[in-house]
Amino acid sequence: MPSTELVTLASLIIAIITAITALVGAYAVIGQLRDNSKAYKSSAFGELYSEQGRIHDFFISNKHLRLYFMGGETVPDDDKNLAEEVALTAEMMADFFEHIWLKREILPKHVIDGWEQYILSRYQDSPAIRKHFEPLEIRRWYSEELLNHLGLSKFAERDAPSNGG
Repeated sequence: MPSTELVTLASLIIAIITAITALVGAYAVIGQLRDNSKAYKSSAFGELYSEQGRIHDFFISNKHLRLYFMGGETVPDDDKNLAEEVALTAEMMADFFEHIWLKREILPKHVIDGWEQYILSRYQDSPAIRKHFEPLEIRRWYSEELLNHLGLSKFAERDAPSNGG
């Protein structure tokens, strides 16, 4: 074989080896991305259930507050300390709702269906949580999608942005 044919053959072999290496590398990267995606989803599950566990612990340690979030009770008007404690707890619950809502895209449908029902049940059963969401300035802290799920909006009719700019 003349030397130019050897060079051409060597170049072809190197090109084939490079292509095979690139394909193997791409396959490895795709596998790694799948593993990362699974790890991220698993992490999301863990975060939500861990946060829910902390909320359960909170209510176990603060049993006097359960009725305002799971029993439909309203805070007596004459107890300002209790009213503040309940308001702060309502904010904690609303923030948890938002955390759940932000994870919706990565959770399986059967899992998110349960969380959506949890959010709605807690909202409907708790005058304190509903009161938390009453002021428009508070609603603006939360995603429009979560508010829509609760039957709310970030804007009252008079506050809605106009189409004319």
